[in-house]
Amino acid sequence: MGYYLRYICTTTTTLSLKQIENALKQQDSTFKITPDPIDPLIGDLHQGAYHCGEIQLNVPDDDIFEEDIEDLRELVEDSGQSGEQQVMDTLDAAKLIVAVNALWQGGDPSVTLDRLEPLWDWLFANHPGMLQADNEGFYNASGLVFKTNLKI
Repeated sequence: MGYYLRYICTTTTTLSLKQIENALKQQDSTFKITPDPIDPLIGDLHQGAYHCGEIQLNVPDDDIFEEDIEDLRELVEDSGQSGEQQVMDTLDAAKLIVAVNALWQGGDPSVTLDRLEPLWDWLFANHPGMLQADNEGFYNASGLVFKTNLKI
């Protein structure tokens, strides 16, 4: 069992899985990203023996990036909620999506989500953007900006 979280980065397309792994290792040396042998933009994220999920970098001009941005727009536009414009501005400026299919293998989701916190903390601190969590909403570094109970 699991679900998707997406960090929508607005300033760079040059982020690599190796850079993310190195940043996470500064927080906890047991973090490891095992890249897919065919696609260097996809990998398995582990903290020690714990499999946190699959991590993928999606960039403009790839189908997944374009589809995700369009689906996220549909979740937000014309909602009338506060925060709508901030989310739409972030989607308009999107340069990269760091997507994680968080896994908890039937266990407590909070264990996996807690293990992913260093990733989101590092991204917020070093790469401006917004985090989207399925069935929750959109977050900036200060907290929830736009609530949605849907997933894409």
